Amino acid sequence: MTNGRRNELSGAKDSVRRVLMVRLSSIGDTILTTPLLAAIRDSSPETEVDWVVGRKSREIVEMCEGVSRIYTFPKVYGPRMAVRDPAGALEFSRVLRTLRAEMHERRYDLALDVQGLLKSGLATGISGARVRMGWSRPWAREFSWLFTDVQLPMRNDCHAVDSWLDLTRAAGFREREVRFPLRVPPDALEEARRFLDGVRRGGPVIVMNMGASKREKCWQAASFATLARMVREETDGVSVFCWGSDWEREMAEEAARRSDGAGVVSFRTTLFTLAGLIQLCDAYVGADTGPTHLAAALGTPLVALYGVTNPRRVGPYGLEENVISRYAGPLEQVKVAAADASAMASITPGEVFARLGPILTRERDRPRAGC
Repeated sequence: MTNGRRNELSGAKDSVRRVLMVRLSSIGDTILTTPLLAAIRDSSPETEVDWVVGRKSREIVEMCEGVSRIYTFPKVYGPRMAVRDPAGALEFSRVLRTLRAEMHERRYDLALDVQGLLKSGLATGISGARVRMGWSRPWAREFSWLFTDVQLPMRNDCHAVDSWLDLTRAAGFREREVRFPLRVPPDALEEARRFLDGVRRGGPVIVMNMGASKREKCWQAASFATLARMVREETDGVSVFCWGSDWEREMAEEAARRSDGAGVVSFRTTLFTLAGLIQLCDAYVGADTGPTHLAAALGTPLVALYGVTNPRRVGPYGLEENVISRYAGPLEQVKVAAADASAMASITPGEVFARLGPILTRERDRPRAGC
């Protein structure tokens, strides 16, 4: 049955007029999913694409060109959470019924569960799509395979983007190129421009992102500070320590104190304004985190620092030469099983500047178009 539905779909791309993308989180994975949107729209401009996303990643999807409608999926309430918070569980049930009714009105020809978890499976299952495509076991987890009728194995010998594009290829959508269809809102660009104009000294501006989803992925504040001093000494540049949460702000402030004036703390960024800063800066430095993938998607020169996750699978796409890695796990896995901060701590500021310096030289010598 699965193979028959897959063959039926791949042979009838022109009959697919409305697609639902399901990728709820994380920010980085949401960015890495956007080439599937581009593949559908480039291959079939008449096809409408809607997207179900989690609250934290919604701004990424709002920056995507080619999305017709965006649904925000609520926090999932399992049995234990429902007992502790029955009111929240009732609200979750109400929102789910509303989403189901709205999705059924759209009459989707195809739903793509790119994530393969229970929450994305629920979103796929209530979509009412004629064909629901996702991953087979073991790549589909938490019983998410129960909500799809076409299931593919996920390749683990290549970058995640190339693996996930197998879904759109199986549906008959062939990408012309792998591209990230993101556009920063003009008001966010203007806010970022005003801030950068106020800190620029004449040399380059480097955005340094402090945080990551887990502490063991983070580089130390002292190392960012030392790198900022190197940038100032060699290029007369200024480093901007970006933050979005309270603990990231603490790291940014510590880095600024230790930098002896070579770095400044940004304002509290949203994904929109962070994208603006990243697009307008001369270079970016960050760990395995959503903003690093955002920099790669926006075409900003970067240096990415990887300690416990596999850059071959989840690094900035197409930019392996820009990655400094301490990952020592199996090539087919995404991360090491027992992770701590020692791998990231072993990356030295001198090592990072050795990669960053030539980038800043190229950017200095490159003719720039007017903003």
